[in-house]
Parts: sequence; structure tokens; C-alpha cells
Amino acid sequence: MLTDFLRHIVNPILSSYVERGLSPKVANELKKLIAEAESKYAFDAFSGDPINIAKYLLSEDFKVLIDMFKAAGALDALLEILEKAEEAYQNVPEVVNAVKQLLEELRKGLEVKPKEIVSLEELLETLKKSPEVEITSASRNAVKARIGKKVEIKIRLLKSSIRLEFKINTLAKHELKVLLKRVGRFVEEVSGI
Repeated sequence: MLTDFLRHIVNPILSSYVERGLSPKVANELKKLIAEAESKYAFDAFSGDPINIAKYLLSEDFKVLIDMFKAAGALDALLEILEKAEEAYQNVPEVVNAVKQLLEELRKGLEVKPKEIVSLEELLETLKKSPEVEITSASRNAVKARIGKKVEIKIRLLKSSIRLEFKINTLAKHELKVLLKRVGRFVEEVSGI
């Protein structure tokens, strides 16, 4: 039986992440984007060509998907999807090469050296400099703030990383796409620091 990228790899992995706390809405939006790409790039196992998965993985469409995974805090799910695809399509060198390239790029962005982490005091000082930011609470290792009327942010300092959580209220679909692109660019900039 042929492995279907969407049905046999993506859907089960995203479902397992929903059980671990990923928003079902986000998971459904990710699945929807991949389903649209499946049609556009013709890589379904039943009537398409698995080589086209490589074309999708190296496309601008997939970069948008990466940004969505990053924005959702679900990069681990994407890494797992790629690792599973590499295993499932081991007889399709184009897919294996595309997956390896993506995994290398994504993992480079995850590397953080402990000495690069800022202190909570530095973080608070930086946030206080912005007139749009209202700090709503601060604890030993976390800060919550409101930016304007729509955005709430929580920043937690961990041992060797910083965790950012955004809550955005009443966002239209077109605004979401713009936001995800901006978040993706921000993540790329931070990854290069």
C-alpha cells in the first residue's frame, strides 16, 4: 500500500498533537492548507506522484505552512511530519533530499545557546520602553503584557530558551495571513541572531 502524505502522515501526527494541546482550529487550518497543496501539486498516493511532495516541500506554499507551524508553537509537529515522510518515502530520493534540507534548516533555527538568554529585568526594561505595551503581570520567570486592544503576550524564560505565547482577539482571516507572514519573518530574523 502506498503511503499518503496527508492521510497517513500529517493527519495522525496533527491529531496526536491536538491531544497534547494543539488547538483543533489550528490543526484543521494546517490540514486544509496541506490538502489544498495536495491538489495543487498532485501528490496524493492514489492519483498523484510522490515526487511532487519534494516540489511542495521546496515551494513558497510550504514556507507559509512552516510559518503557520511556528506561529502555532507546533514546530515539533512539523519536524515529526518531516521525519516520518523521510522514512515513508525512503525510496523516493527527491523527497528524502528535500526533507533533509528542510530538517537541517529548521533545526538550525532551534539552536539556542544558554548565554544568549536575557534576564527578566532586561526583558521588563525592553517592554517598558514601548508605549503600546502594558505589562499586566510579572513573576520570577514570566511576563504577561497587552499590546493594544487585540494582542496579549506571555513571555517565559526557560533554562536555555524563551517561550513566546500570543493571544490575538477578533482577527479576520486576511489579518491572520498577514500576521503569520510577519511572525514567520520575525522567527527567521531571531533564528539568524
